[in-house]
Amino acid sequence: MLCSHAALALALAILNWQVTDCDSLLVPFVKYPGYMGSLSVTGGSVLFSPRGSDAFLTHRGPDVFLTQASDASQIMSYEIIGGDASCGTANVTGIANACGVHIHVGANCSDASTIGGHFWNKTLYSTDPWQSVMYKTVKGKAYATNVRIATGLTNQEVADRVVIIHDAAGARISCIPVSIGSPGGLVSSYLVSYPGYTGKLSVMGSLRFSPHGSDASQILSYKISGGDSSCGTANVTGIANACGVHIHVGTNCSDASTIGGHFWNKTLYSADPWQSVMYATVNGKASAADVTIATGLTNQEVADRVVIIHDATGARISCSQMYFFKQPP
Repeated sequence: MLCSHAALALALAILNWQVTDCDSLLVPFVKYPGYMGSLSVTGGSVLFSPRGSDAFLTHRGPDVFLTQASDASQIMSYEIIGGDASCGTANVTGIANACGVHIHVGANCSDASTIGGHFWNKTLYSTDPWQSVMYKTVKGKAYATNVRIATGLTNQEVADRVVIIHDAAGARISCIPVSIGSPGGLVSSYLVSYPGYTGKLSVMGSLRFSPHGSDASQILSYKISGGDSSCGTANVTGIANACGVHIHVGTNCSDASTIGGHFWNKTLYSADPWQSVMYATVNGKASAADVTIATGLTNQEVADRVVIIHDATGARISCSQMYFFKQPP
């Protein structure tokens, strides 16, 4: 199976896998070497995704993912917690690197003398494409989506570099060393209305299914918006599939007659493991991390199936197909 660029940007990764042009890259935040200031970027994420997809990252801690756009550019989305509170309100005109989020030349965060300046193809572009890339902090957090940076570089060329976050004075406050993504994970990133659904709900977001070690189970994490606002507060006792997030038998979202019911190994387990998997909406959003579903199936066996999201009545409102973000070895 070919890996999906849109899916890659969403997949949670771990260390030590060889880069290809569609691998994801993971990086943890640390303080910039020698920085003694009070700022500490303790959470959030920076995501470089292809084709301007409105991707997000579900994670246990601060992470960075990097995938390649088709034209040797990067498209950045991020959530940063703990950056400079004055970024976005302070007058930073003429201050180099103020409030910046930039890829640098260096390959690790342990030695400031090796980190160097911004990394881009200076033969192709004479002007630094990173100078205009800045974050704005609101209530302790900074967000942006789909910021294109024309670096003239591929993912192979930016792999193993570092991302630097700056304060409003241009000082380097946080460093992010890049590592390589893991195989075997499934992502579901393009949610569409269920075929034939005519209601007002429109779900956006992404879901990730990680393999559960050697067990034939999936570990589900998701972040969605636009689901049923009554999920989590309505009494749905006895309502089949109410507020559900489930893998179904079908392999595409175009024909409701082919989507079928929940997908699991009925020979191994008589009880449906999906019935208890439900989302709860708070302020228009729902999220969960590391929900284990004992399906009796491997990720290879559930790949290319569809994920269905239900409303509080159990009706099917949204559908998304899954993809591997890296082909298993």
